Amino acid sequence: MFRDASQLTGFYTTSCERYVVYLRVECPMNDNNSPADVAKKILGTNSYRPIRFLDCTFENGVLTLGGRLPSFYLKQVAQIAVAQVEGVERIENRIEVIG
Repeated sequence: MFRDASQLTGFYTTSCERYVVYLRVECPMNDNNSPADVAKKILGTNSYRPIRFLDCTFENGVLTLGGRLPSFYLKQVAQIAVAQVEGVERIENRIEVIG
């Protein structure tokens, strides 16, 4: 177990409306992990199953989210979940709401 927060790699706190999600992601930024890889790892561990299958690409500081979700709420949850990824200057949310 971790003794303090300084031992956590990629510790993110996100909130959406009144829900707060604490997520520990073991995917540090290095030459092998792009911001898209980190975002995919974050989304892949999300408690909302449909969010786990979204696409992420990264180019010139812009993280693009793609795919389909059943609600606008989940679209916002996905965007908030990746908002603190290192190196991301802007998020382009191209997720289609189909519900």
